[in-house]
Amino acid sequence: FIQGGKTGIWNHWAGLRAGAARVAASWLTEESIGSGDGWFILASAGYMETEEMLILLLGGFGISWIVSMGIILGRIRTGGKGIRTTIPLLACMWPAGLWILIRAL
Repeated sequence: FIQGGKTGIWNHWAGLRAGAARVAASWLTEESIGSGDGWFILASAGYMETEEMLILLLGGFGISWIVSMGIILGRIRTGGKGIRTTIPLLACMWPAGLWILIRAL
């Protein structure tokens, strides 16, 4: 939260709420929704401002959507056969995170 002290905590408030909501959802669903993503978002909110967190989350959701559509279309093509899988949100966030890092240079 050092960065939050420099830029003002209100610039980080949305990310803190999003991370806390993911951790709470994990607790309420008894880990059906993983808590790791929530803890990552919560920790990242101390360093990233609201705009950067929005880019990170929407980028992650966009990549997750593309991957899930590929999985669904693959299952339709194979007649519903195939492995059951989950899509880790954190792994889908790295392209947006890379964009944020490059933009900051």
